[in-house]
Amino acid sequence: MDSKFAYCLVPHLQNTSTSRLDFGDSAVVSGNGTFYTPLISKPDWKQSSSYVNLKTISVGEKIISFPTYLNGNILLDSVTTSTFLPTWAYRTLLTLLKGVIPHQPVPDPADSFELCYEFGKDFKVPDITFEFDGGEVVLGSLNTIAQTHETCVLFCFLAFGPCRCLWQPRAAEHQDWVRS
Repeated sequence: MDSKFAYCLVPHLQNTSTSRLDFGDSAVVSGNGTFYTPLISKPDWKQSSSYVNLKTISVGEKIISFPTYLNGNILLDSVTTSTFLPTWAYRTLLTLLKGVIPHQPVPDPADSFELCYEFGKDFKVPDITFEFDGGEVVLGSLNTIAQTHETCVLFCFLAFGPCRCLWQPRAAEHQDWVRS
């Protein structure tokens, strides 16, 4: 299959279209907003894992820069239900989000996530931009929050740990954008 694959997941509540998964020569993605980033293998890690370079995460004009000395500084794991970030990046991201969301956070009723807000018509979610080698992905509310209760939404990010720069994007982050 020439070691190529591409997929695009439609939002899970959308039943008017279908998701795609292509392999080999059919895994060609082109068009406006498309970019390629190299997949990096790490012989000392799981052979089946894919790594890429995450350069920055930004919320508005605020930027979190990742160390450039680590080649393949994030692990792509598309089956997780949460996004795991290194603790330092997670804490910084929460601070940035709290600074741009004009509402007071509330406790998560399930006590699983740290950043939770009451859901209302005036609740706006800022875009979060992930910049990789080759391009960037802008994630909006469809990709970054989950409504867990009738009155509550939460950001689906968790701390991974202090030492490694590993990003595991939760499966919902793959909705509504093509990946190759």
